[in-house]
Amino acid sequence: LSALDLDNSTYEKSLREQVDLEVADKVVSDLTIHGRVKKFPEALETQINLADIRFKWEANRKAYVSYGDIGIANLNKKQVYKYVRGKVVIYKGKTGDKISIFLQMDENNFYYFSYTRGLMSTYSTNEDFNTVILETKKEKTKFKGSKGVEDYTFQLSTKTKAVGFRRSFD
Repeated sequence: LSALDLDNSTYEKSLREQVDLEVADKVVSDLTIHGRVKKFPEALETQINLADIRFKWEANRKAYVSYGDIGIANLNKKQVYKYVRGKVVIYKGKTGDKISIFLQMDENNFYYFSYTRGLMSTYSTNEDFNTVILETKKEKTKFKGSKGVEDYTFQLSTKTKAVGFRRSFD
């Protein structure tokens, strides 16, 4: 995987929107000098932090569709700073918006996520990942949203949906 190009990515701008200016400057400085952040800020510890995505509006899909490779900054505390092939689509719908993400690690490995109205569906070629999702007890797949945040549930999707999503852009 190719390294995230900090000079030409939107990562620095997004950092400044997520954390205060001093923390963002420290992160950028560490990445420029060391290629990784020495003391990773807790505010950036998210399940997946996408670092560089470019979108264009496609009227026929009624969606913003990513183009080019997708930068991954980190997965929880694990620093990645790499580009992967993939697609991110944000659909604008009458009954709610939907986001679908397809990340291709290599020719044989991918992760697919689709979120709409409080339901996250996911599938991967990584069988360990799928097993964890599938074997999670029903009551542990539901999360109560805080004030102003909707409730959230996750479930295993299907290979057919994931591959169908990818093929719709081939």
